[in-house]
Amino acid sequence: TGERYETSPADCELHFMSFAFDGSHEGWMHPLINGASVLIRDDSLWLPEYTYAQMHRHNVTMAVFPPVYLQQLAEHAERDGNPPKVRVYCFGGDAVAQASYDLAWRALKPTYLFNGYGPTETVVTPLLWKARKGDPCGAVYAPIGTLLGNRSGYVLDAQLNLQPIGVAGELYLGGEGVARGYLERPALTAERFVPDPFGTPGSRVYRSGDLTRGRPDGVVDYLGRVDHQVKIRGFRIELGEIEARLREQDSVGETVVVAQDGPTGKQLVAYVVPVSAPSNEAEFRDALRRALKARLPDYMVPAHFIFLARMPLTPNGKLDRKGLPQPDASLMQQAYVAPETELEQQIATIWAEVLRLPQVGLNDNFFEVGGHSLLAIQITSRVQAELGLEVPLVEVFQTETLRAYVQAAATFRAGSAEDFDDLRDFLSELEAI
Repeated sequence: TGERYETSPADCELHFMSFAFDGSHEGWMHPLINGASVLIRDDSLWLPEYTYAQMHRHNVTMAVFPPVYLQQLAEHAERDGNPPKVRVYCFGGDAVAQASYDLAWRALKPTYLFNGYGPTETVVTPLLWKARKGDPCGAVYAPIGTLLGNRSGYVLDAQLNLQPIGVAGELYLGGEGVARGYLERPALTAERFVPDPFGTPGSRVYRSGDLTRGRPDGVVDYLGRVDHQVKIRGFRIELGEIEARLREQDSVGETVVVAQDGPTGKQLVAYVVPVSAPSNEAEFRDALRRALKARLPDYMVPAHFIFLARMPLTPNGKLDRKGLPQPDASLMQQAYVAPETELEQQIATIWAEVLRLPQVGLNDNFFEVGGHSLLAIQITSRVQAELGLEVPLVEVFQTETLRAYVQAAATFRAGSAEDFDDLRDFLSELEAI
């Protein structure tokens, strides 16, 4: 690490990470080994503005931060216009989005940007990417680099076969630094530490759980977590792909997408820190939803978009997923406009029961209050079975608001008694799923 950082006695590294974090020990060892000095953060939580001031005061030249924290530091530098003379910034501990990478170059103006990668199970940093100004990410996330020291790494499929260059697979790490296993957890040890399919007899590799792909030059791209794949309404979804599409929008700064249990089952929730505060959140939400619909299938478009001033962080500066606010479908509802006609009241009751909401107003958008394609089928079935109106399923998607849907429904004729019996049978089967 010292060699790649080009560390010299003139350097001072800010030791920002908690000593409880295994990667933090590299942060004080390699500077001292190379004759440099170390500035150690105390136990208090340093806000980006305070960190910025301390780096100026102590002439810090090297620093390692979690990506979300480094982005907030860069945002402060962009406002202040006087970045510290830090020549090396290193991201560590989480994926680095293209937007964060670009902002760091633009606002902090370092000589090098590094992205360090390494699970605790493989001792600190088995891979490191060194970037100079003008080097592109080449992917949605910054690459995690090339192997350091006497390490081995493979991108494998589920059957432990090597994946071709450019094809995604799970990253397995071997060589020096692989841990023996988990203390008093033999089952988990056997699951995560497996025989090296390409090594000497008795050697093992660690299953990282990270989805990666190799480049022709040996650099490894990070694509997301294997275990961040979720299943919603029968579809397997890679959350990182949704985040990547959101980050393509110029109006989006930071974003994270999670799957949470809602009143109608598991739902996708997108948390977004806008580049600038939107003047109209509803319009901004609609714009993001339209952008995603243009690139992704319906089941990958989040049910909720929650806008934050900044992402919640842990004391170590990493994203605090537990600190993300829970979505509230009622907050997505428009100012309540009560249904007036008999048909409006009947359909509003059906919507409220299917969506499991206390009430639904005429201006409420089906998808913004938690609706999705399976619930649209239920709406269509109940309207036909209970009200005798043969409203096509597509009307839910084309009208979206209750008012528009009722207006469309009023134009369709009633079906025959035999149609109603078939629909009731279908509805019973659907509710039993």
